[in-house]
Amino acid sequence: MLATRRIYLVQVALAPTVLCGCPSPQKVESLSVGGAWQRQTETRPLPAATSTGQSPEVGGLDAPIERPASSTTHDSPIAVVDGRAVPRARLVELLLRSHGAAAFEQLVVLDCAIHLAAEKGLTVGREDVAHEYDKALQRLSDPLAGITPGVLDRASAERVLDSILSERNTSRHEFHLRMEVNVYLRAIVESDLVITDAQLRAEYERSYGRRVQVRHIQAASLAAIDAVLRRLQAGEDFAETARRHSVNPNTAATGGLLAPFSADDDRVPELLRKEAFALEAGRTSAAIRVGAWYHVLKLDQVLPPQAADFDRVRPDLERAVRSRLTEPAMAELYGRLLADAAIVIHDPILKDAFQARRAPAAAR
Repeated sequence: MLATRRIYLVQVALAPTVLCGCPSPQKVESLSVGGAWQRQTETRPLPAATSTGQSPEVGGLDAPIERPASSTTHDSPIAVVDGRAVPRARLVELLLRSHGAAAFEQLVVLDCAIHLAAEKGLTVGREDVAHEYDKALQRLSDPLAGITPGVLDRASAERVLDSILSERNTSRHEFHLRMEVNVYLRAIVESDLVITDAQLRAEYERSYGRRVQVRHIQAASLAAIDAVLRRLQAGEDFAETARRHSVNPNTAATGGLLAPFSADDDRVPELLRKEAFALEAGRTSAAIRVGAWYHVLKLDQVLPPQAADFDRVRPDLERAVRSRLTEPAMAELYGRLLADAAIVIHDPILKDAFQARRAPAAAR
């Protein structure tokens, strides 16, 4: 029996924040923030991201930059339209007022994280940034990535990323910059992480306590999920509908079957967990929106607690706890690095924009 038509909405948080609303790092250099640092470090953008899926070079404000031989001066026109010069300063001011503060914030945190990682003797390479990029793609394309089988469908995930970046008026340069920030934050957090026995016991209960197993159908739009609901209402088999119409390539092949999860398993969005545990066996949910996706759930079975030797499964529990604790700690470290940085901004437009951006955080 289908639930009365309702739509639940929940936003997926990509911790700390996968996307930012700031301009490309390539723009930052022309925003006159080169003298912003109290220690007089020259502001340098990250190297440009290459083609789809490629990671940028690793490096912070001190990273080398290659300038084209015909590089123009700050006062020269940035373009000519129908014979009329477009002043560079006019575009620079617009960029500073609209997106400069957000871009500058990313560079601040990256620079601080690079120096802190160096103090701890931590190294980050291209492969780490590439891995972070893949993880972000997985979460963007599949909000249930933590419990779905299969590997990343890169082509599909790249299309989802392009769509999200377009909606947010964000470039791939910005996205890659955020990936680099996240890599350094992750390395620092994981080096300091201490896992307690109590945390392992709690994870044991999550993993081996009462759980549910559900099937799901994922759709990209409200119209598509409504069509799925009509098929189910007409008596079509849920698993077959998932195989034919779910846009999640990993679970469509299994008839939408997900791995079992507990009521507090944060690999699954909270609203999906609540709806799954509220269902009766064989019942189907209403449409549920998670980030950019719509889902319908069907409860297959409720699994009672199972016995497992704690010492035998301890390594698995440690990996799960580490994953669970790392990203909240990354978000906390991001805020702490930004709050503790000694910043002197010489450009008055950027200074006003940055202070306005930081004001809400200071008020909390």
